[in-house]
Amino acid sequence: MFSAEFAFSMLSRSTVSYLSGLLIDLGVSVRTVAMGTGAVVLLPFLAWALALRLWRAGGDSATQPDSEIRRARR
Repeated sequence: MFSAEFAFSMLSRSTVSYLSGLLIDLGVSVRTVAMGTGAVVLLPFLAWALALRLWRAGGDSATQPDSEIRRARR
């Protein structure tokens, strides 16, 4: 499992590096490429935040990710 995660990470990193170099060679400013890369990286974060919000908003407290921690503190 860890090797698959590592392979996906390296594939993603090499793809972004290649595309960034290509865009810079085509005349796009480095600042624009960096801002675009940062914006794309925010997409998975926003999806994760939305998923957590929807998960916590849903019904039973036993399905909450931190319900065990809350019970232990009481």
